[in-house]
Amino acid sequence: MRASNERRRGGVRPKVFIVQAVPEEALTELRAVADVEMFGALDRTITRRELQSGLRSCRYLWVLGEIPVDGEILDGAELKLIAIMEILSRSVDIAAATARGIPVTTLPNLDAVTTSTAEHTLGLLVALARRLPQAERLLREGRWAQYQSMSLLGTRLAGKSLGIVGLGNVGRRLARYAAGLGMVVRYTDRGRLPEMEQQLGVEWRGLDELFRESDFIALTPTLTASSRGLVGLGRSGSPERPSTCSRPSRRQSAAARTRVSSSWRTSFLRRISERRHANPGRRWPGSSHPV
Repeated sequence: MRASNERRRGGVRPKVFIVQAVPEEALTELRAVADVEMFGALDRTITRRELQSGLRSCRYLWVLGEIPVDGEILDGAELKLIAIMEILSRSVDIAAATARGIPVTTLPNLDAVTTSTAEHTLGLLVALARRLPQAERLLREGRWAQYQSMSLLGTRLAGKSLGIVGLGNVGRRLARYAAGLGMVVRYTDRGRLPEMEQQLGVEWRGLDELFRESDFIALTPTLTASSRGLVGLGRSGSPERPSTCSRPSRRQSAAARTRVSSSWRTSFLRRISERRHANPGRRWPGSSHPV
């Protein structure tokens, strides 16, 4: 309705730039009220030059994923609004946008986001324990040896211990899922949470103690200045204990690269790399290990 009113008044439709492909349903709704330009490649992220070029004629920016938007990017644009598809902004420099009078919107803390993140982490945990990525790779490459191969034995999760670093919304949901699988759940946070311990049946440990006693580790704290680089992988009590990491920004990147590329048998499950955040489109060292 607003778009048709603008056309009748001879107004100009707003123009939106989207940094990566989004579902067609979202594009249909957006195109009803605005002209849309989108970086649609599926095999790589947008480069800084491509982003700067796309913003020359657009006044509204929709940011998804880990695409850095800093003061230099903003200086080359005349934006009226930045919409971030995240609860907390990690990619957009809020201070730089504020200094230039550009409003920034984020997502509300939706339960759907919490559920999706916890389910994804649980899926990674199962995949690691049961060696699903390795099995899938062998099957696709035609190298599946035999039905009862000991090489893909993996381990069960029932009876194993999960250490959760950060018992926020995602950590609590993950704790419930893990308990349903018969896992012993321990956690660490900035302080003890007695009410949550009673509700969830979880046990508190200090960070070092948590790593020594856990078979699996999930990093689920909110990414802040204090949690960035929170965990160096040399902290792990045994190199044979796998760790599930929600965001490598919360661990020390140099230690991670050393550990992944070494002969130690520790495995990582990562969703987003801070290296990819700093260098869009560039592969992170060890990115094929293990999934």
